[in-house]
Amino acid sequence: MGRGIEPAQVRYANVPKEEDPNALMERPCVIVEVYEETNEVAIIKLTKENPRPGDPYDYALVHWKRPHAGLPIPSTARCGKLVLVDESQILNLRGKLHVQDEVAITAKLEEFFEKGY
Repeated sequence: MGRGIEPAQVRYANVPKEEDPNALMERPCVIVEVYEETNEVAIIKLTKENPRPGDPYDYALVHWKRPHAGLPIPSTARCGKLVLVDESQILNLRGKLHVQDEVAITAKLEEFFEKGY
């Protein structure tokens, strides 16, 4: 897969809206996995909203600014909302997760999948 898309990068992507999967919205995300054989990329959506009290899979980025994630405002990773998109939907690079955020997000994802979601 071209364009240097790698896990732990923070990028913008055209992501399907939850209320209408046929409509795309440009939003920040974390690259989780790149599947070269299918040209698909697993991503986690980022939001400006605070973590939801009832969702144990939300994670507030600690290092959201440059020189790490490169985001303009504090952001929350919705680790329970993993999305698979085509590589062509991945847009510009903003930054890369700080190791503290990467470890925390990985732990949230592992917990999410252990619960069978």
